[in-house]
Amino acid sequence: MTHWPLGLVAVLVLSLGGCGGEGTVTPPPDPTPTPTPAPTARVLITEVMYHPVKEEAFEDEHEFIELHNAGDADAQLEGWSFDQGIDYTFAVRTLAPGDTVVLAADPGSLFARYPEPGTVLGPYEGRLSNGGERIRLVDADGETVDSLRYDDEAPWPVGADALGASSRWLPPTSLPLQDHQGRGRSLQRVSFEGASDDPGNWRASELDAADPGSVATVLASSPQAVAVAITWNRGAPGPLTPEQPILLEVDMTGPEVTDLRAIVSAGGPLSEPSDELSYPLVDDGSGDDAFASDRRYTALLPAQPTGSVVRVRLLAERGDDTGDELISPRRHDPFDAHWSFVGTEPEGTLPYQLFVAPEAWTELWDVVQDDRVLDDEECTPNPGWSYRVPALFVRGREVTQVFVRYQGSRWNRSNGRNIPQWPAAGPERPAPLKVLSWSVLFPRYAPLDGMSSVSLNKLNQGCPGLNATVGFGLFADMGLPTPRTRFVRLFINGAYYSYMLQIERPGEEMLGRWVDERADANPDAPPEPAAPHLFKSSGCTCDEGPWGWGDERPLEDHCGFSAEERYAWTYERKSWDWLDHGELIALIEDLDVARAGTEPELRAFLDARFDVDLVLDYLVVMNWSVPFDDMFQNHYLAQRQSDSRWFLAPWDLDNNFGGWKGANSSIYIGEEGDADNRGGRWNRVKDAFLTVYRPEFDARLLAATQGLLSPESIDARVNAVVDSWDLAEITASPAGTACDFMGEAAAFRAFAEARQSAVPERVGE
Repeated sequence: MTHWPLGLVAVLVLSLGGCGGEGTVTPPPDPTPTPTPAPTARVLITEVMYHPVKEEAFEDEHEFIELHNAGDADAQLEGWSFDQGIDYTFAVRTLAPGDTVVLAADPGSLFARYPEPGTVLGPYEGRLSNGGERIRLVDADGETVDSLRYDDEAPWPVGADALGASSRWLPPTSLPLQDHQGRGRSLQRVSFEGASDDPGNWRASELDAADPGSVATVLASSPQAVAVAITWNRGAPGPLTPEQPILLEVDMTGPEVTDLRAIVSAGGPLSEPSDELSYPLVDDGSGDDAFASDRRYTALLPAQPTGSVVRVRLLAERGDDTGDELISPRRHDPFDAHWSFVGTEPEGTLPYQLFVAPEAWTELWDVVQDDRVLDDEECTPNPGWSYRVPALFVRGREVTQVFVRYQGSRWNRSNGRNIPQWPAAGPERPAPLKVLSWSVLFPRYAPLDGMSSVSLNKLNQGCPGLNATVGFGLFADMGLPTPRTRFVRLFINGAYYSYMLQIERPGEEMLGRWVDERADANPDAPPEPAAPHLFKSSGCTCDEGPWGWGDERPLEDHCGFSAEERYAWTYERKSWDWLDHGELIALIEDLDVARAGTEPELRAFLDARFDVDLVLDYLVVMNWSVPFDDMFQNHYLAQRQSDSRWFLAPWDLDNNFGGWKGANSSIYIGEEGDADNRGGRWNRVKDAFLTVYRPEFDARLLAATQGLLSPESIDARVNAVVDSWDLAEITASPAGTACDFMGEAAAFRAFAEARQSAVPERVGE
């Protein structure tokens, strides 16, 4: 018997097809076929215009959101809605695969700017935030379809925020801004596949090249690589350490890049930077990126001397044969590099550093020497009165390009304490140098703690700043919009200049914060659609060129300026500055007519046109403080958007609280004929209210002296300010001080004590 190997038997059986085979091979059974996926709709947000350039409306009329169906099935939009960012619910609407629909804030305005936007729906309720927010599209069951949390700050494309800055910071090729009104740059999606919240999945469009209704700008199958964080010497936020190498760390998101490099230049803040040098960035594998790339690149940059400004740009190859490309700052950002300061930060109160070219600093002095009007019959405004020069502002290691000028009234702008010696680069004039107040203007992409403009007050007439800090706090507690304040040390060109009080400049930011705070405190009140109109009385006790008395009297033609022009000069708009002064002119001229009528008629007028409670609360604090300067200038008139009612808001408090007149002074200053009026001057609005609402004013003032304005309340507020002072730095100021800080604090407390006794005696006079 022949024995066959077992493996050979198996081979023969297979080749013969088994025991009953016919010599053919039986194929194995087919695997289960993969089912074809059912078609699905995939609706994505693909373009967002959230901040068009120079909108001349309280709500941006040219906003839009573009939706695209990137799936392969129809999307039935009925009942779908945006429930965050804006408010809009879709009616019956089919969005076929590959189709696009545009949701417009104002369809008519959109068609005027973009002739072929395709299918346009709207309008929607609400407006997209210019500062960034989440917008979310949900289906009829409330499930999220797509959601985008955009921002106006890096690593998002800053240029999509109405070009990212005002005209001072933009290149000439982008100017004038009026040429781009209602357009600018949109956010355009880069990839259908990337996450909507990934900043690398969005780019800023080319200038005026937003394309609602088209998705032709989609660039790739994946988002772009972007730098989501740039860190210098990880750790404390102070200046970079001099004479030590600088560790630069860059966190990246998106696809891999090759040949990532830091392009670096350095130099003094008042000199041209050095030639650019390239330093490779190496992936060290330690990233903590939010979009699953986990890539951190590092480079060791050379040490720099004290006072250096280091400028860095990031270049790389994205791997698409386009060669070197700017990674950060992003394309169309309004700044050209990331800047950091090298130095040693002094201890104590927050130091600010300002670097101004000596010739520009000299120019600031020269342009204000002719006062607010020139000498040709006092009719021509001085064109240099509000002229600004470029400067660098440094806080810690942060460097910001700013614009500065001297700050102050026509009487006080060039008045200050002499600095006997100045050890740094300084101006030719004045000699000796003076401590003056400064106005600093910040770009929109880099505000100072949310503020685009601040004054740095020299603490001369207002020494030691108690009037502003305590006074504004009292007005704020009465529910009025007021500036934020803090004490700082100002260094200019590397030398200690003076101890100063920082004061926020009133405008849309301050008013917007006030609107939000009131909404939080009164959730059932009608919402405010926007920040109020705000006008600053910048008048004089004269008719001077276009300026006139800012005491709310009617103005007439003068010096070739029409009455309408003079209102605009005398009452400077501080919010919504593209609008005219029509409402303000009507208020002042109608008030003049109402004052000529009976007292009941005047009361009816004030009830109809003013927020009586807010005006009375303003008067309570202002007249308790013995006002010096709110009659013909240095006060604000504000008009709410929701009901068009007016109210007053405070400004310059330098000589209040006993500074010019004692605690036994009248509580009706500003009323016509009051014996304690400064120079016999009075104010039309104050006079009307103090005449018509005398009993209500008296009652509120008496109540406030037992609470908000009591000596105990004032003592606590003064103590809080005193605790914030740095007495060593105050005395180290090279020009000395204008007052005894602790002595003035005691005088302020004494004023409050004396005023509590005096007020009841003066009521009803």
